[in-house]
Amino acid sequence: MFKYRFYPHVMKSKFFLNFLLALIAESNVSSPFRQQINSKLRNGDSLDPDIRIDSTGTKRRIRGKKHIRVKQLRPCLRPKSTIDALEENPPYRPLPVPKNAGEPEKARLAYMMAYGVDPLAKRKLVGPTNDNARFAFLRRKLDGVKKTSNSEGEEDGNDEDRFTEYLLLSVIREVKERREFLSKMAEYGKDQVYRNEIETEISQLVREMELIDLRKTRELENALKMAESKEQRRNESNQQ
Repeated sequence: MFKYRFYPHVMKSKFFLNFLLALIAESNVSSPFRQQINSKLRNGDSLDPDIRIDSTGTKRRIRGKKHIRVKQLRPCLRPKSTIDALEENPPYRPLPVPKNAGEPEKARLAYMMAYGVDPLAKRKLVGPTNDNARFAFLRRKLDGVKKTSNSEGEEDGNDEDRFTEYLLLSVIREVKERREFLSKMAEYGKDQVYRNEIETEISQLVREMELIDLRKTRELENALKMAESKEQRRNESNQQ
């Protein structure tokens, strides 16, 4: 540890003794060697440079690195037979399932349960089929195709009238439910939180009712005009 032997007057100085003690405390040497140094310092003897120091703090276990096998991915080319087989028989890809049925689908199922007839049967829809509005099916019904024959037309007309009546009743019921909910919230003093949203929904429902009424009035006006024209033709034919 030390290359030179110390003189007795140097070993007896307090500053040097404190320096050696602090150096021993920081060096983390083994306890037998520390006892030997302390005894040398107390007796004023010089330190032996041939003493082997076994430091406990310097010995640390070195952990080896884990050998991780990395899978090497190389690009590969598919043969022509594989590509032709995939084109002839493409893999099955399931259609995405909608999270909720939606109001138009619920109205259609309720109509089928009530009357046992699908309102979409024997009818070709015109316009976009994907409409995210509240009553998309109702809008498609209002813009539907004209009747083709008398027998089918009468049956379809009755079904359409019943379906329109059912939609009107459902809209009126929903408006009443929202009014009742708003009155209950007013009792608790929280009507201002939901008022704007509920009033918007009610205005949309009223607009749907207006569309139904407008459609019906147009159909009645057209029917009256056709009846008047038929009567005029009959009168003219009788006069001749």
